[in-house]
Amino acid sequence: MHRIYIQRPYHKPDFDIATDDDRLYKSLVAAYGPFIAQKGSMENTECLGNSESLENTENLKKTKSLENVEGLKKTEILKNAGNLRNTANATVKIRFYLIQGKYIFECDGTIKEIPYDYALQAIENIIYETTAIDDEMLAVHAGAVGIDGRAFILAGFTESGKSTLTAYLYNQGYEYISDDIVLIKKKDLSVVPFRRPLQLRQGGADVLRRYNVRLDGCDFIDFGNIKRIVMPVKPLLYDEYSIGGILFIRRTENINSLLPIPKQKAFTNLMKNQFVFMKPEPELLGIIKALCEKGVYELLYSDMKYVGDVLKGIAYE
Repeated sequence: MHRIYIQRPYHKPDFDIATDDDRLYKSLVAAYGPFIAQKGSMENTECLGNSESLENTENLKKTKSLENVEGLKKTEILKNAGNLRNTANATVKIRFYLIQGKYIFECDGTIKEIPYDYALQAIENIIYETTAIDDEMLAVHAGAVGIDGRAFILAGFTESGKSTLTAYLYNQGYEYISDDIVLIKKKDLSVVPFRRPLQLRQGGADVLRRYNVRLDGCDFIDFGNIKRIVMPVKPLLYDEYSIGGILFIRRTENINSLLPIPKQKAFTNLMKNQFVFMKPEPELLGIIKALCEKGVYELLYSDMKYVGDVLKGIAYE
C-alpha cells in the first residue's frame, strides 16, 4: 500500500493519501512532487480505517455506489469540505483501494464505490474544493514568470493558454514562479513562488513544438480524463519577487496588442480573479487598490514571442 503526504506552502488542509494502485500513486507523485512531504507504505489493514466492516460481503453490497460521477464533482464524497477550509492544521485522509472486486474511495469517514478512472479526478476535486489560503496571503487565479527579481502575473480564464504561455516563457529564459495560483503577500505585495509541477495538455504541447520548444525529460500523467505532460523546471533565483505587472491575457487569431486597463476595471477584474474568494472587507479592498497601482494590462496575443518581447519591454522600461 502506497502512502504520500501532501503539504502545500501557505495552504491548508494537508492530505494523507493511501492507495494500493501503482498507477494512481505515480500520477499523484508527478502532479504534486514538490509538495510531497513524505512517501512510504502502510499495511493494507491500516488503510481500511472506517471500511473494516467492508470485509463482510453483505456490508460491501450495501456500500453506496456512485454511478453518476457528477456527484463527486460537487464534493458529495466530502460533505464537510467548507468546514475544512476553516480548520487550522487539518489533515484530510483519502484512501482508494480494490476490495472484493470493487474500487472503494474513502474520505473523511465517507465510503463510496467509484469508477476506477475517476479516482485521480476525485482527489483533485477534493483538494481544490477544500483549499484555504493562509491569512497573510492573497491568492490570485493566474500564472507567473520572473525576470531579474520581478514577477509578471498572467491572469486569464481556464483554457486561455496560461500554462502554455508560462511554459513558453520559461523556455525563453524567464523563471517559472507559478501556474494557476499566484500567492501575494498582503503586507508588501511581494509574490511568493508556488511551484506545482508545470502541466500541459496535449494541445499546449503541440503549440510549444511549433515554437521549437523541446519537451525532453518530461513526466506524464494519463489517468481517466486527466492527461498531462509534466515539464521539469530549474531552481529559482529568488525567494520572493516584486510585481512587474499584471496582465489579463487572451489568445486571438491575428491580434497582438497591449493596453493599460483603467483602474476601476482593473479593480473589478482582480476582485473576480481571486482563487479563494474573500469578503470585500476594508483590508482586501485596500490590497486590490494597491495592486492596481502596479500596472494592469489587457494583453491580446496570437504570437507568444510577442508576449516575451512585451514583458522585457515593461521590465526594462
